[in-house]
Amino acid sequence: MSKIFLTYVLSPKRVKMLLKNNEEGKKLIEKAFGVTLQITREGKITAYAPEDKADVLYRLKDLFDALNLGFKLEDALLLAKDEYLFRTVNLKEFVRPRRQKEDLWRIKSRIIGEKGRAKRLSEELTKTKIVVSDEKPEVGIIGPFDRIDLAVEAIRKIANGAPHGRVCQWLEIEISMLKITQLETPSLRDLWVLEKRTRKNDN
Repeated sequence: MSKIFLTYVLSPKRVKMLLKNNEEGKKLIEKAFGVTLQITREGKITAYAPEDKADVLYRLKDLFDALNLGFKLEDALLLAKDEYLFRTVNLKEFVRPRRQKEDLWRIKSRIIGEKGRAKRLSEELTKTKIVVSDEKPEVGIIGPFDRIDLAVEAIRKIANGAPHGRVCQWLEIEISMLKITQLETPSLRDLWVLEKRTRKNDN
């Protein structure tokens, strides 16, 4: 079977992390995504996948983007699962042109909260992983497809100046409504199981 490939440049710090301990990180990615990786010390990565699994390379690019943003490998590996997605929020849209540095520091501090409490609460409520980049004006989110948009909107509200308590209340209401909807609507997995049983009975 022919192969397709993706090339990517990863930061030297993250490459070092993937290659240490007998390339443990590299092997974990290859196993989780079913790909083969070639990594240079300079950070250039070439990933090879079977031609019929092109979608894997899209998710693999998200993993590399997440690593570059500062995610732990164990969290970034969640993207190997179909139900997990990666999103970013660009904080530049919330800053004033002449006070970018000061505004970015203030917004990042608000998103993290005192002793990390605001970020931790957002993660717990939305069942996501959130990273506020030290080097870039971005926030990264990894989470289930049915929760990640709530996390993104919560980050945007806080960045725009909304009080933490109000954002927390909004999240709790939205998640309660989501749970009710999920109870009333069969999940994709339930539909898949039902279809599988139907096919078995037909045979």
